[in-house]
Amino acid sequence: MSETFFNPKSDAHSPIVIIGAGPSGLATAVTLTKHLLSCKVFDKALTKSDATKATGLHPETTQFLIECGGADKILKNGHLLLGNKMYADQQLVTEEIFDNGTDDLLASNISLEQSITEQILEAHLNNLGVGVERGVELQNVTSDTTGATLLLKNAQQQWQHRAGLVVGADGINSTTRTSLNIECPGSTSEALSFAIDCEVYGRELSHDFCHRFFRVGETITLVPMRGDRNFKLTGKLPGDITRETPQDELIAAIQQLADYRGGIEIIPRTGRQIAVYRISKQIAETFIRPSAVLVGDAAHVFLPIGGNGLNTAIGDGITLGKLLASFPAEQALHEYNAQRMEYAHQVKADVMERKEKWHYRSLRQRLDAKLGVTSIAERQYKL
Repeated sequence: MSETFFNPKSDAHSPIVIIGAGPSGLATAVTLTKHLLSCKVFDKALTKSDATKATGLHPETTQFLIECGGADKILKNGHLLLGNKMYADQQLVTEEIFDNGTDDLLASNISLEQSITEQILEAHLNNLGVGVERGVELQNVTSDTTGATLLLKNAQQQWQHRAGLVVGADGINSTTRTSLNIECPGSTSEALSFAIDCEVYGRELSHDFCHRFFRVGETITLVPMRGDRNFKLTGKLPGDITRETPQDELIAAIQQLADYRGGIEIIPRTGRQIAVYRISKQIAETFIRPSAVLVGDAAHVFLPIGGNGLNTAIGDGITLGKLLASFPAEQALHEYNAQRMEYAHQVKADVMERKEKWHYRSLRQRLDAKLGVTSIAERQYKL
C-alpha cells in the first residue's frame, strides 16, 4: 500500500507528514493548518501518555496556547511561578525572582502539566479539521529534493508513504534523524533520573516557588503544581535502581532521597505514572535534509533547567510553520535551520551558565558565610 502526495513547493495545499504528536509536532501541525498548509500527523502511541513530563511554560508559550483556545484550561490547571529558592544541606541560601511583571496567570511563567498542553494543542488541531493518526510507527525515511519516502507500519500492515516534506518530531531517539544519518553529538547520563507527581509534607514550602535542594553531588527539584501541596519532584536515582525495579521499591527509594536531600515527606498522587529516564544534552549537527526537517527533542535536548526543552520545542514548531507559509520549502528549511540552530546553541549556553552558577559548592560557601562557619567541624555542628 502506498500513497503519493504533491511537493509543497509546487502545491501549497499538499500534505506535509509530521512524525510524532508531542508538543513540537502538534505546534507544527497547528501553525501549518492555520496558514492553510495541509499536513498529516502520525504517532506510534495508541493513546496519550500519562507519565510525568515537562511542566514549566514561558509567557510566549502560554500566549500561543491561549491563541489555540486554551485560556480556560490554563486558568483551571495552571499555577503561577514566582521564582526559584535554592537550598544547601536543607537550608535556604538564596532565591531568584522571575521577571513576570504581573501576577496574571495568562501572562507569566507558569507550571502546567504537559498532558494539558498537549490536550489544548490537539483539541485546537481537531477543530481545524486535522486529527492525529495513532498506532502508526515510522520504520525508515529517505529524502531527496523531490520529496520523502516513509516506511510506516501499524498493527496490521507495513507500507510506503510518499510526501513532499517530512517533519521529525519523534523525540530524543528520533527514527527520522537516524534514518537520515544526522549525527547528534552530546552526552547522556549513565544514572537514571525520575519525575513524580506528589504531595509534599514535612516542612512548609512556598507554593509559588520552585525549590532546589543541593547536597554534595546531587540535587532534587520541586516544581509547584495546581492544588494544595501538589508538586512535581525530580532528581537522580541511586545506582542500584533500574527500569525493572518494582514500583513499591522505586517509591521507597524516592522517599528516602526526598528526606535526605530536602527534609521532606512525599505521598505519590494516585493514578500518576512515575517517569524514569536518562538526562541528555545534545544538539544535532543539522536540523534539515532535502525535504526533511527536525523539531523538538529530535533536534536538541537540554539539561532540564528552566523548562527550556518544552518551550524551545513548541517554538520550533511555530517558527517552522510560519516559514513554510511564507517561503518556498527549500528556502524555508534553510532559514529555519539558521534561526533555530543559533537559538538552540544560545539556550544550551544559558543552561550551562546557570548550572555553573547554581551548584552545591557555591551555595554552601554562601551559606557558610551567612552562618559564620569557618571550618568543616563547625559546619557539622551548625547542621
